[in-house]
Amino acid sequence: MNPGNSGGALVNIDGQLIGINTAIASQTGNFFGYSFAIPANIVQKITTDIIKYGLAQRGFVGISVQDVDEDIAQEKHLPSVKGAYVVSLNSKEGQSTAGIKVGDIIVGVRGKLVSSVAEIQGILALYTYGDLIELSLLRGNGLVNLKIPLKKETDFAKKVIKNGETQAQLI
Repeated sequence: MNPGNSGGALVNIDGQLIGINTAIASQTGNFFGYSFAIPANIVQKITTDIIKYGLAQRGFVGISVQDVDEDIAQEKHLPSVKGAYVVSLNSKEGQSTAGIKVGDIIVGVRGKLVSSVAEIQGILALYTYGDLIELSLLRGNGLVNLKIPLKKETDFAKKVIKNGETQAQLI
């Protein structure tokens, strides 16, 4: 990406819009470095939200999670180091977490297998509060599927939990 192209279209080989260029990170100050873009589907959702509501809307499950690491995979006897470990439930007292429990491992969102917290955040970014999201969770030796209504961020107490060098993230 050349300087000055921020805000420009990022297209694939077929000329289809796949993102909007946002920035370039370069240690030299020249054209060499990493370029960043916002995916087109997220741009479309944000644009629709701004037109409809006056600001972007985002839905949250109301839990803190961290990537499954080797220690968690070994402790939980998981076949692979994939998914998101539920560290805490952040809902205010009296609000439902729709059956999610601390220790669950999120392995799927809306029927799509996920390997990391970043993947889950990417999927959730496409939805707003009130939308129903299906989560697939590993619990014990079984798979549990739950339909979760997304909440507003203000609907729960935001907590950050540090566990060694790992920091749980709110989803």
